[in-house]
Amino acid sequence: MKKRTLSWTTFILGVILFFFSSCKKEDPTPEPTLQEKIQGKWIGVESYYEEQVPGEPLHTESEDISWTNFDFRANGELVIDSAGFDPYTYQYALTSDGKFVWYYDPVNSEVHEISVLTQNQLHLDVRGTYFNTDGKLVSYLESLRMRR
Repeated sequence: MKKRTLSWTTFILGVILFFFSSCKKEDPTPEPTLQEKIQGKWIGVESYYEEQVPGEPLHTESEDISWTNFDFRANGELVIDSAGFDPYTYQYALTSDGKFVWYYDPVNSEVHEISVLTQNQLHLDVRGTYFNTDGKLVSYLESLRMRR
């Protein structure tokens, strides 16, 4: 009798373990795509600029753009307006390496690095260099900063 009870107990425990180990666990919510993260309405914070001339202190400028609204739409349109007035519509695209391409018109575009992207912050940066009138290679950063 003890042997039969032990066999049933072992059998039932085996069945329970089988069911628990074979149950498919729910996949966590998938990570939103870059497009989904950018999509929606943003409010301008600042237009930030810095440049570094070799041998000179870093020069920075910042302009408050809190009156500017940015609406990144799923169809690749970017609508920018000034406090609800004078909307301009542009096109944008996201590259496979996570860059933001802003099309000013059908011919002209600019590639931005997405340097910050959180639920509440978005920074689009353009970095580059140029030679000033003294022949020095100057590096610069232009950053468009937004919040939700």
